[in-house]
Amino acid sequence: MSSPRMPSPVSETLRTADRPFSPVVMVTAAPDAEFGDVLRRGEALVRQRHGGASDFEVNNEAADVQEDLAMADGILGGWNVVMYAIAGVTLLVGGIGLFSVLLISVRERVREIGIRKALGADDRDIRRLFLAESLTLALLGSVTGIAGGAGLLLVTELISRQFGKDFTIAVHPPGVVLAVVFALLVGLLFGWYPARRAARLDPIEAISGV
Repeated sequence: MSSPRMPSPVSETLRTADRPFSPVVMVTAAPDAEFGDVLRRGEALVRQRHGGASDFEVNNEAADVQEDLAMADGILGGWNVVMYAIAGVTLLVGGIGLFSVLLISVRERVREIGIRKALGADDRDIRRLFLAESLTLALLGSVTGIAGGAGLLLVTELISRQFGKDFTIAVHPPGVVLAVVFALLVGLLFGWYPARRAARLDPIEAISGV
């Protein structure tokens, strides 16, 4: 039986049933065709070729592929949610750690802060000093994390080559920039209170260590 050509948005497999060696007819589709109409016409044509008997089966392979793709999208969507949650917890933990480090730094540098104020530094100067330290620590943390991630990608690529596979994941520059921006925002947010606390210290009490 020759393979007919009918307009259809997808390729349909028309397969006869209950035969040891059933021929398979692949129907080529036209992009602008209406799916339901093409499916009905395809079934009618095969039924006509079979003398009115419905001894064949229509397999919509495109629908199966679409279902598999939808399932894969769902799995990837769930995985993305998990990854975003992990990233959020990591940022929170890093921010709390930065907050603690800066509070300790303020407590240990009380006399230095008092001397700076006695020499003419105002509250804004002290606040800028500690915010600059907070942003520097956040930047160093982000650069370290990015370098570690790039190193893991390189190790993964080298391991895959040992097994004869070409598995390469490119570093995404916008993602790198976004990571640095988020780290700086965390540094600014969690560094504001320690910087404000240092700026509000009384210089006389700070010098005396009270």
